[in-house]
Amino acid sequence: MPALVVDASFTVALVLPDEARPPASMVALLEKGGAVVPALWPIEVGNTLVMAERRRGIPAAALDRIAGKLAALPIAIDERPVMETWLAVIALATSHRLAVYDAAYLELAKRLRLPLATLDRDLRKAAKALDIPLLGV
Repeated sequence: MPALVVDASFTVALVLPDEARPPASMVALLEKGGAVVPALWPIEVGNTLVMAERRRGIPAAALDRIAGKLAALPIAIDERPVMETWLAVIALATSHRLAVYDAAYLELAKRLRLPLATLDRDLRKAAKALDIPLLGV
């Protein structure tokens, strides 16, 4: 079983310049115990990387290196079919005033009873309300 759930904000902070870096203890836990993410994670992280290339002028070659670093991390995609969690995700999004993609990380952490690593303030607030352990700042 993985050690934690990581969201896109945590993930991109590991690799993009000018992002707030997650604490070393969180990175070590990820590298040692592995993490799990919802199926939307590669798309969300990929979109963030492409937007960084467009807005910040990060060269495409650098994005290839960054994507390679992320692919090497011990991150597994949740195997539960998305349609099995869809209603729970929407309920969490509405009850905690989150974007649906953020609620997907919350649902996963809640269902698997794993700590959540996120730098997103609203997601952290929702996790606290549900007594989901948080890692980091």
